[in-house]
This record gives sequence, structure tokens and C-alpha cells, in this order.
Amino acid sequence: MVKQVPAQMGVLRQSCVECRACPLRQSAFVEVTPVFGRLAHPGSEVEPEKIRIVIVGEAPGPTENKTGRPFVGPSGDILARLMMIAGIDSKTVWITNAVACWPHDEGRGGRPITIEPPRHSIQVCSGLHLDAQLAVFGNAKVIVADPRRAGPRRGGRPRTARPGWAG
Repeated sequence: MVKQVPAQMGVLRQSCVECRACPLRQSAFVEVTPVFGRLAHPGSEVEPEKIRIVIVGEAPGPTENKTGRPFVGPSGDILARLMMIAGIDSKTVWITNAVACWPHDEGRGGRPITIEPPRHSIQVCSGLHLDAQLAVFGNAKVIVADPRRAGPRRGGRPRTARPGWAG
């Protein structure tokens, strides 16, 4: 079965890359590269039975859009440090996003700025792409890294998690 999984992940990845189901790509201000999940440890083979944790971010940012890989920008640096501090083996972690395309709009001076993904895009993309990835790693624990409830918000104003929120 392990030999079939990379092929299955390839099919899922291709489906994501070709997707036009939500408006994030059609209404994009700049070219959008769909970002599919990956192992937290670069260069390793996907072995679903070894995946213990799936970390789901909200959406790719501009760095992820350029590379087509999740968690490679500033969020990836933070995630790598936190996993190291926690003693988590990166070969057992799959990282992905609820939305595969970079949600952005035209900012001041014509430069793109990251925006919160529309609820419809989250529902469509999660249903088509995230759920399929999670099904491959059925025994893994899922951690949702939601920037609206954790860490400082863009602009430097801190936000705290809701009481009792466990991530």
C-alpha cells in the first residue's frame, strides 16, 4: 500500500493544481499558484502510517504562492522552531492549508496584500482538497493553526485565544 500512496498524493496534488472551483484564482490580482500539502521534513517519502500530526494553516501567503509549498515563509520558520522546541520529528508531520490559493487583494500602490480567505473559498477548498489529504492520514492528530486566534495579528496588535481553546 505504501507504494500506492505517492501515486494517490500525486493525483490529489494535480487535482488541486488544476482546480478552478472557488473565486480565489479567477479574481486574483496576481498569478496564483495552488499550494498542496507536504511533509514537514523536506526530501522524505510520504508514508501515511508514519504521519502522526497534520498541521492545517489558514491559507498560503506570498512566499508560499511563489514556491507552491506550504509553510515556507515566515510562518514556516516559526513552525520549524516550534516543532524543534517541542521535540516533534518533522518526518511524522504533514503540513497543509484550509485554502490552497493565496487570498489577496490590491493594496496601496498596486501591491498585493494578503486578506482573510472568504468563507465560501474555505468551504469549497476544504471539501475538495483538505478532506482528501486528511483521509490519507486517517490516524493522525489534526492541529489547526488559526492565525485569528493565536499570536500577534498583522499590524502588531496582539490577539488572545478564546478561553478554553485548545487549537
